[in-house]
Amino acid sequence: MIGGFGFPFNGFGGVVNPAAFTQGNQVRVKQLCIFELPTTNVSLSEESVDFGIDRCIYNALPCDCYISLRVNHLVPEGGEALPITIVVPNSSNSTNTGSTTANNGETNIGVIDHNSDPVVGADLETTTEVFAFLSKGRGIIRFVNFETGGGAAAAGTTTTTTASE
Repeated sequence: MIGGFGFPFNGFGGVVNPAAFTQGNQVRVKQLCIFELPTTNVSLSEESVDFGIDRCIYNALPCDCYISLRVNHLVPEGGEALPITIVVPNSSNSTNTGSTTANNGETNIGVIDHNSDPVVGADLETTTEVFAFLSKGRGIIRFVNFETGGGAAAAGTTTTTTASE
């Protein structure tokens, strides 16, 4: 029982009952959750590296949320300089096609870092899990506290990366 005897927020001893804020003042507290979203496949096109995700998991996510994107696949050979996209369903169809083409009810969403620079394949060579913000309505997947190598190269500095075998 909330606010009952022994509950740490019962209002006694100077501790405030959180229910008082939501009932009397009509203030709502938003609960933040972090959801895990694993990749299911990866494909390489001429324009991008496309990571697929499970449609059922994506459809179950809230419209705006924080996710832990678990990258289960390596970037294919030749995709190091191409931008990363996540293939998301654009309909309520919850069947998995295993295809990352955009003409089967799916849309490619470009992934950006916290500076709004596109994330490229070389940025994910040593990363297996990334904290990101997802907004379904705005079509945004933004890696939080993640800076791509493209920002340093655009500023005129040289970034050296080594390929792992």
